[in-house]
Amino acid sequence: MTEPSAGPAPVPQDDDEISLLALGSVLLRWRRAIVGLGLVGAALGLVNGLSKPREYMSSATFIPQGAQGGASGLALAASQFGFSIGSAVGAWGPPMYVELIQSRSLLEPIALDS
Repeated sequence: MTEPSAGPAPVPQDDDEISLLALGSVLLRWRRAIVGLGLVGAALGLVNGLSKPREYMSSATFIPQGAQGGASGLALAASQFGFSIGSAVGAWGPPMYVELIQSRSLLEPIALDS
C-alpha cells in the first residue's frame, strides 16, 4: 500500500541565493553599527569639505564668427550646392590673434608655471 507523505517535497535551493528574511535579519542585528558608521562617515566628509579652501575655475573659448547676412549672390548660390565660401567681413584678422596671444589671461599661467 501507499505510505503517507510528510508534506510537499522540498524545493532545491541554489547556494548562491540569499533569502530576504535572512538579509533583513542581518540588517536588524547590525542596525546600530550600520547607522553609527554612516554617521561617522557623514561627519568625516563634512569636516573634510569644510576644512579645504574653496577653489573656483572658469574657462573660455574663442570662436571666430563669420559675416552676419553680408553674403554675396555667388556665395549664396555656392552654399546651395554644399560649398562654403567665407567672407572677410567680421572675420578675425592677424592683429586680433597677436592681441590675444599677448593678453594677460594667457601669459599669466605661463609666467606662474615653474
